[in-house]
Amino acid sequence: MPMLSAADFFGGLIFGSIGLAALVYGKKALLPKKMILGAVLMICSYVVTPAWLLWLVGSALTWGLIGWKD
Repeated sequence: MPMLSAADFFGGLIFGSIGLAALVYGKKALLPKKMILGAVLMICSYVVTPAWLLWLVGSALTWGLIGWKD
């Protein structure tokens, strides 16, 4: 198992935290789109391996989460 870089670690930590908050908020507010985006953000750090791609995908999903109006 390869060692994680700092960019991988902090990217997973930040996007995982944002995803968990979105998942909990979406569940309480009964907003399935926010719940799905939150779950995808949490899973993203496990699936996407290059650090630059993790930050790109995580940022895009976070902006989609913020910009999505229900």
